[in-house]
Order: sequence, then C-alpha cells, then structure tokens
Amino acid sequence: ERQRVEKEKSESERKAAEKLALEKAEDARRAALKAEEERQKIEKEKSESERKLAEKLALEKAEEARRAALKAEEEQHEKEKTRQTELPAAKEKPVTIVEREKLKQILDEQKLSEALGDEGKKIELGKIKAGTETQPYKESVAVASVSRKPEASVPYEKSCVKNDKERPVLVLKDSGDIYPVFVDKYPVEGEVFANCIVDKLVINNKEVPLKKGQRIYFSKIVKLNTGENKIAVEVYDTVGNKSAATFTVTRKTPSTLQEGNRMSMLVLPFDVMTGMPTSATIAENYLAGSFTEQSRFHVVERQKLKDIMEAQKFSQAVFPDLEQFIKIGKLMTADTLLATTIKENIDSIEVASRVINIETSEIMAVRDVYTEDKSPSAVKEIMESLAAKIAESFPLVEGIVITQKQGEVVSDLGKTSKIRKRMGVIVYRKGTEIKHPKTGKSLGWDTITLGDGYIEDVEDEFSKIRLSGKSSTQDITVNDMVITK
Repeated sequence: ERQRVEKEKSESERKAAEKLALEKAEDARRAALKAEEERQKIEKEKSESERKLAEKLALEKAEEARRAALKAEEEQHEKEKTRQTELPAAKEKPVTIVEREKLKQILDEQKLSEALGDEGKKIELGKIKAGTETQPYKESVAVASVSRKPEASVPYEKSCVKNDKERPVLVLKDSGDIYPVFVDKYPVEGEVFANCIVDKLVINNKEVPLKKGQRIYFSKIVKLNTGENKIAVEVYDTVGNKSAATFTVTRKTPSTLQEGNRMSMLVLPFDVMTGMPTSATIAENYLAGSFTEQSRFHVVERQKLKDIMEAQKFSQAVFPDLEQFIKIGKLMTADTLLATTIKENIDSIEVASRVINIETSEIMAVRDVYTEDKSPSAVKEIMESLAAKIAESFPLVEGIVITQKQGEVVSDLGKTSKIRKRMGVIVYRKGTEIKHPKTGKSLGWDTITLGDGYIEDVEDEFSKIRLSGKSSTQDITVNDMVITK
C-alpha cells in the first residue's frame, strides 16, 4: 500500500513538473515571438525612414539639377540674344533674314537665284551652308512664310504652384485691325505659355479642342461675314487664370472681281514623303474643294492635267519633275503651280505647299499646316486652313492709276495692302452702272479691260506695274482702276 501511494505521488509530481515545464516553454516561445515582432517592427520603421530620407535627397538633387538646367538655358538665351543684337552692328551691310529650313528645301530643288529672285537679297551659298548671316525667318522677307509646329521638348521656365495667380501668355499671329480680305475663311493662329497646364481655348465663344500642356500652338479656321468681323480669343489654365485678346478682320468684295482674269493655278498631285497614298488623295481632294469654295483663284481642272500627263506618256513609274510640270502648266496657260508635299507620321500629318510662278520659276509663297488629329474632319479643316493661308498670300485688292508711261503704270497700292512682287494685275475702267429696272438697286458696273501685267516694285504708298507686251498705255489714263489677279 505504501509503495502504491508513493508511486501515485511520484506520478502526480511528474505530471505537475511536465505541465510546469510546458507552460514555461510556451511562455518562452511567446516571449521570443513578441521579441521577433518588435525587432521586425523596428527594422521596418528604420527602413521606411531611410527610404523616405533617400527619396527626399533624390528629389532635392533632381530639383537642383532642374534649376541648374533652367539657369544654363537662360544664360544661353541671353548670350544668343546679345549675339544677335550685336551682330548687325558689327557688319556694314544689312543682315539678310531667311528661314534656313525652307532655304535648304529651295536649294535642293532649284537654283538659289531663282528662289530668291531679288539681287539685293542673295546670300552666298557657302554662307548659307555655314549658317552665317542668317536669322530665324520674319514675315518681311518674301522667300517663304511658314507656320511652324511647337517645339514639344522646350521646358517652360516657371512652374505651377498652389493658388497661382499669373495669367497665361497669349501670343497671336495677327493683332489689331487686319487689312481687308476677300475670302470667307480666316486662319486664327497663335501660341500660349502658362505656369500651369493650358486647359481651355475659346474662339468667338466656341471651345476649341486642344492638346493640353504648358506651351501649346493652335490654328483654327473662322468663318467671315461681309464687313467687319471681331475675333475674340480666350485661354484658361487649370487653376482658372484667364487671358484674352481681340482683333478685327474685314471681309470686302471688290466692286469688280474680273473673274475671267483671276490668277489661274494648276494644283499638282501631292508628293507623298511618308505615309499612305490614300491619306494624300483625301487631303488633295479636300484642298481642291476648298479652293473651289473660296472662289479666289481660277483652278485648272485636274482632269485636264490627267489628260495631258497621259498624252505625254507620264506614269507613276516615271513621274514628272518640277521642270516638266512647269512645261505642262505653260501648255495649260496657267499662271502658277501649287506643289504640295505631305508627310504622315504615326500621330501627325504635316502638309507644305509652294506657289511657283510658271513664267519665271520663282517660288512666290510657301505655306504649311500641321495636325495631331488624323481624322477626316481634322484633315479637311487643315486643308481649308492651307487654302485660306495661300489666298491670304495673294490678296484680292483694287486701287487706281496714279501715273502712266510707256510700258509702266503706277498705282496707289502699297505695302499696307500686302501685295508682293510678281503678282498679276488687271487694269480696267468702270463703264455704265447696271441697275435693277424696278428697284433701282445697283447691281454692279460694266467694265472695260485695258491691259494686264505684274507688280514690278512695291513701296510704302505706291507700286509700279510692268504691263505685258499686248497692253498699251495709250488707252490707260489717271484714275483708271487696277485689281490684283
């Protein structure tokens, strides 16, 4: 019995000891887990703190680099500005201002003398290739006039901050009152710079779709009514700052259009640099349609061009060059050629046109358009814009004869009327006024054509017109009328 009691007591003590040992082991395990969790928590907080510190340092370095880049760019701009202002003073002869990219195209296609025409504006070929005596293009030079797409990579010097109150900078191609135009569409063009993102563009109370950014370029066709047309442009950034500008365009129809004698233009098939021929055909059709609607030029029928090309045995395999097209233009009695190049990229279309005088092979005007929207409606709009720009280069204006002598007429049309050398001119005389027999309303004037020619020289207040061989100054008197073709 004693032994049994001792045995049970020993068993009970053993179990109690085992239980106690298990409890101590469990406590130790929990303590170890808690310690590990605490350690991991401390490590995590330490890593997060180090990561934030590293990010802060990286941001500070990036900001310092950005400021240094902006400062360097600003210093470069100042140096360039100083160089350009000092350069003319260092030379006795005036600096000829040209658009270098367009000159390169001209040099590739025909002789420099033919492109520039005027002896006083020639530059030596070596100087052009070296880039000396050249500056960015300005409108005063009649070699080329191009609206360029914006430089997407140029950073704006200021940054958007909370509660920014600085208004966007709106720069319009035109300002003030524009000399009267004939066509019923006008391209409104400009650029906007802002601290914050340019969010909205409104022209004549209609919002215009745009690709948002701190620096944007825009071009939009506006429909004109006869008489004065006020054009209002408004821009807004993302924080609500607004800038606005207005100018007036007057649409005026001359008393006589001399429709039978308007400048005739042969529109050549588009030269496709890159992209699909289908896009070029669509754009070509839209451009031809735009010229027909505006009624500014006498556009030679394209079917006639096709017939002559077939008669001359031209094909796509042996496509005519510019010299051959000039010969074709002479066969079709056209005054000018419109040679157009289209370049289609993945996300944009760029179209450039040159108006070429068939008689002299001179380039009379260069105009281009650009869009990042390749939809048919966008292509149609840029073709309307291109047609309007070309028409703007050859204003339809009328004046009077001031003096006349053998083979030459002086008119009161000067530089303010935007006429240019080599533009065709009709000299005519108003005859009997035509009135409605019942209402007595004037329906226009009967006209007598006295001669034609081209503008030889343009001064501020007058221009000299060289008459063609078939015209005679004997029939022309002071106060007779002149009108551009």
